Amino acid sequence: MAEPRCILHIGAPKCGSSALQAALTAAPDHRDSSGQRYRYVGTGTVEGQIYPLYGGVVRRLGRSSEFGYSCWPNLRASNLPQSGTADPVWAALQRVMQNATRQDHVPILSNEGWIGAAAAFGQGFLAKPGRRAEVVAFVRPPLDWVNAAYWQWGVWTGYGFRDWLRLSKMRYALGGQLAQWAGLDAVTLHVGGMGQDVVAGFGQRFGLDLASGQAVNSAAAPAFIGLQLRHRKFRRDGHDSAVEFVLQRWCGRYTARKPWAIAPEDIAAVQAESAADVAALLAVCAPGDAQALLQDPRWLSAEPYHRSTPLSAQLEDREGLAELHHALLAGLRAAHASARSKPPVLPPTPAVSADLQVWDAALVPALEALIAADLAVRNRLVFWRSKARDLAGIYQRLKAGLRG
Repeated sequence: MAEPRCILHIGAPKCGSSALQAALTAAPDHRDSSGQRYRYVGTGTVEGQIYPLYGGVVRRLGRSSEFGYSCWPNLRASNLPQSGTADPVWAALQRVMQNATRQDHVPILSNEGWIGAAAAFGQGFLAKPGRRAEVVAFVRPPLDWVNAAYWQWGVWTGYGFRDWLRLSKMRYALGGQLAQWAGLDAVTLHVGGMGQDVVAGFGQRFGLDLASGQAVNSAAAPAFIGLQLRHRKFRRDGHDSAVEFVLQRWCGRYTARKPWAIAPEDIAAVQAESAADVAALLAVCAPGDAQALLQDPRWLSAEPYHRSTPLSAQLEDREGLAELHHALLAGLRAAHASARSKPPVLPPTPAVSADLQVWDAALVPALEALIAADLAVRNRLVFWRSKARDLAGIYQRLKAGLRG
């Protein structure tokens, strides 16, 4: 039997990856209109070896995970094929393709960090003769991406936007990275924009009935960022983002304005610096993909940002703090209802004119209680599912004994 193609979702970071991974984790098995089966593949690690996971196991992982999804690991230096080491990622990918060939399905694999790993894939997984991959990336205009990157990683360094951009050397490089993928013979590249629903866009591209969910790991509201900056136990650095997934899971209707870091006088410079990379990105897109991206004028012009400059972040705005506190209390009620437990008694929402310390005295215990309730819900799911599996195993053994 011929090996089927595979689908690799490679990012980009801050371009809807978590939402797509959450949706695929919740519904990992699909068929298109022709009846072709598609399976989203998660991973588990046992004694240093990575194993592909499917179906109900993937769904259970998502429900018990603080992040709400399962995806593939990032590649590290030791993962490069020329290193000569027995690499667990490459071995796991080989298992995926063996399973797909035997069971006749198209595997879907996702990791937003893979966008920068074209060379490693080209020399490793995709070097096998006859192997074919449809590579999917979602992207956003440079100014939007750099702003999102600052609030994801930069703000936790303590630097303002301009200093962070200079010191970190963080640059928009999605075009160059996608050009490397497009240069691989085994690859058909698909590029979508953030102007559409990423989950729905992915489903439509492959003819899958994939339900869109709420935003996951989207930029946090200014008041919530400010709270985390004042109390770093909730978030140590740019990669310690679990608390934001907790908030979005239970406070999905929390719709405060998203933060903006780029000053009006810096907009043109950031746009100009990324122009060559945008041109490279558009050059490797299929004509229909490029045309869809260019429906958004922000790809080629800074004018839309000057016409309607987003509000600067207001990390201590009292109205924002009030909205955050109401959202936390509502989320806490929902989490305790799911856990079938009673919410704790917490301080009431302060007056809008109250000092910041008074606000934090109400917000911190509310967030701590939400984190604890979320953990209780996830642990409860793990406990009862493990008990169900234990009972099923006992039942099968009893049946076997009776037959004997």
